[in-house]
Amino acid sequence: MHRERHVGGTPHLTGQPERRGRSAEIAVRARPGGPPIMQPQTRTSARPRGRFKWLPAVLQWRSAAALLLGLSALLLSVSSATTASAETARIVTAPPTGTTSLLATTGPTSTTRDPDRDSVELGLRFSATANETLTGLRFFRAGGDVQAHQATLWSSTGRVLTTLTFAARSTAGWQYASFASPVAISANETYVASYHVSDGYAAETGFFTGDPLSAGGLVTSAAASPGVYAYGDTAKFPTNTYKASNYWIDPVVSTTSAAPEPTATEPPPADTAGSTTSGTFPNADNTGVPAGTTLSSYTGPTTITTAGTVIDSKKITGCLNIKADNVTIKNSLIQSGGCFFNVLSDNGNTGLKLTDVEIDGQGNTSGDSAINGSNFSCLRCDLHGTVDGAKAGSNVVIQDSYIHDLSMTSGSHNDGIQSLGTTSLRIVHNTIIIKAGSTSAIILSTGSASNMRNVLIDSNLLGGGAYTVYGGYLAGTDDLSKVSNISITNNQFTTQIFPKSGAYGPLTSTDSPVVVSGNTWYDGPNAGKSVY
Repeated sequence: MHRERHVGGTPHLTGQPERRGRSAEIAVRARPGGPPIMQPQTRTSARPRGRFKWLPAVLQWRSAAALLLGLSALLLSVSSATTASAETARIVTAPPTGTTSLLATTGPTSTTRDPDRDSVELGLRFSATANETLTGLRFFRAGGDVQAHQATLWSSTGRVLTTLTFAARSTAGWQYASFASPVAISANETYVASYHVSDGYAAETGFFTGDPLSAGGLVTSAAASPGVYAYGDTAKFPTNTYKASNYWIDPVVSTTSAAPEPTATEPPPADTAGSTTSGTFPNADNTGVPAGTTLSSYTGPTTITTAGTVIDSKKITGCLNIKADNVTIKNSLIQSGGCFFNVLSDNGNTGLKLTDVEIDGQGNTSGDSAINGSNFSCLRCDLHGTVDGAKAGSNVVIQDSYIHDLSMTSGSHNDGIQSLGTTSLRIVHNTIIIKAGSTSAIILSTGSASNMRNVLIDSNLLGGGAYTVYGGYLAGTDDLSKVSNISITNNQFTTQIFPKSGAYGPLTSTDSPVVVSGNTWYDGPNAGKSVY
């Protein structure tokens, strides 16, 4: 339980003691969801017993005055001592070297855990005075809290920008976790950092009653209480406030490097110049080889071993095996019905870029996928005619692309995008609509993976499959230790293939810690409404 308090002041106790041998105090608990919960407490009166002598009125007055002066001095002394104690007893831990944070020089006065055991998202609303780079988040773990917690960085409108996980531990105090990649934020934009908890937390009412906090180019709001919360079984955008409470979640900003270009908050971020993340979803007209491009036959090697190779405006009829770094394929058609993988990038190479490329598997049902591997990006790609569209490992970005018309057999188990394990995967603003009889538009196969981490599935148009999206974690089936930072946000689901998007529904395997928010129906009777 935490009582009402103000930074630098004495705790405020409410209620009047009864005038009997046992008295009752009433403590007000600042539960985020309010209203306050009144909790009676009892104590034994310390009032001495005995007789009082009668004194003349003047002496009675003088005695009373002296007593009042003495009590005033005593109360002043206690108040000063308490104030000094409150100023010096805060639990302060600096963030990592080369960083700072809004709460770097302060902290709770104890490790006491609030008795509230409802699941709740607890957050801090803040903004930047200049373009800055966030390296991660930290929070204060209350005593007795031993769980892992998922934390989220949100835009001002509730869009998930990224997530991370605070690992389980038994030690109370400040705990830091890094984002998979640093996050650039924009000057004068508002953000919310939050974490989800279901077993009590550290909190302090009245904390944000003074001047705004500022550090490292970050600042808390002066117009509204920065501390925010939202009750719910899974992560959700917190907007409620309660008595200027601080829930001890803290954004950490770099002090050692120049900020990169900020991460856009609306619409979703593009990873490569020329992205078409507009109101129009990808289709045959705005993906693949640009109209008017003249293609010539590719006569180079199909196994690429020269770093920095560029293949531009070519028709390629072989199967490409990439074994060099920083290879670029653009404005080209890769067309072959005899490949197991039309493009393979699993040889430890990095930096493969496919931009404005069409991969046509020509109905091949004996192969696997149009592209397979790690360390590649596919921007404005048109993938079709293969069993699967893409097999995605680590450090993969698939964006503004169109995956459709896969080659099916009775046992082909087609997927638009399948990951058998990743440490970084972004699937942003694509159209992935798969015919009846397929398995999924997107599937995260955690059962086959050693890791399924740092996955963003955002702002896509999706349809088809048994379920359209398999989100990577089904409690009781998948191994939780393999899973972190998976977000499925702001997607639109079409009824073009099935009334429920997939034969059984739009989403499955999305138990916490998977974040699901902002997903809506693209068409059908519930067009524009939330999927769940």
